[in-house]
This record gives sequence, C-alpha cells and structure tokens, in this order.
Amino acid sequence: MQLFDTYRELYEDFCKIDDFNLEDRVKGVPAQKQFWASRLIDAKINRDKLYKQKKALTLAVKDKLLANSPVSLDKKTLDSLDSSPQLEKINENIKESDYLIEYLELIFKNISFISQDFKNIIDLKRLEEQ
Repeated sequence: MQLFDTYRELYEDFCKIDDFNLEDRVKGVPAQKQFWASRLIDAKINRDKLYKQKKALTLAVKDKLLANSPVSLDKKTLDSLDSSPQLEKINENIKESDYLIEYLELIFKNISFISQDFKNIIDLKRLEEQ
C-alpha cells in the first residue's frame, strides 16, 4: 500500500492550513480537484486491469487443466482455482485497489466541500481582527 501512504501524505500536507498558506490553499482547490480526480480514475483503470488479468489467468488455468487432465473435472473443482497463489495475489491487489479507490473518493468528496471550510476560516479571522 505504498501508493496509499504517498496519497495520504500529499493530502495531509494540503490540509495543513495556517495564516501564511491560506490564500494559496484557496487558490489551489481547483488544481487539487483535478489532481485527485485523475488519481481516482487511474486507480479505477488499474482495478479493471487486475480484473482482466484475473479472468485471463483463470481461463488459462482452467483450459490447461481440462486439456491435460486424465480425468474429467467438475465445475466445483475448476472454481476452486481461486486458491492458487497467482490468483490469491491478484485478489489481494484487487482488494487493495478497492481500498485505495474508497480513500480517493473520500478525498475528492472532502476537496469538493473544502470551500465551506475555507469560508469559515476566513470569517473567523475577520472576527479575530475586529
């Protein structure tokens, strides 16, 4: 989950707001939305590739077993192939990809509503200055 850690650090840095960087953060919201939307789409594309790899590997193994097996194999036996090491690794990667997509969706949602947070911070600063 190295990618998750990288994204978490980037988002944490963006969320660190003080009097000195407030204006930069406000102006940077559109670029942040674009950045996180792109990362979200990239993650979804990657997950789709993993599903395709899984399907191709499953079909290849099933075909090989059917062609080389001296006995006939039933559907239940063939479906148990998900326990093979290669498929377990792909399933693990798919699960991690799902977590990453969920996290990116939350970030994108938060960035979409962050303008209200900025408004509240600016209003609070104005009250403090009066």
